Amino acid sequence: MRYRVVAMGRVRDAALRAACDEYLERLRRYTRVEEREVKEEARVLEAVPDGSRLVALSRSGEEWTSAQLAEWTARWRRCSARRSASGACPG
Repeated sequence: MRYRVVAMGRVRDAALRAACDEYLERLRRYTRVEEREVKEEARVLEAVPDGSRLVALSRSGEEWTSAQLAEWTARWRRCSARRSASGACPG
């Protein structure tokens, strides 16, 4: 499974940029991760490949624990494998 992180604009705060870079490096130990920065909100969808699962993060969105994120990621991975084998993915 591959991940593409699409961000609107650049992270200008040095400490936050360092934290983002560290997290991306941690993820790269386990899977392929690519980061894209877009200048406009309208460009976000253009940066998402067809057939991809889109997960939007928002400050006002639902908060997940690491365990919840891991559970959903595992579900998406299983679904992706089934879709590759059968052409369909339930739920």
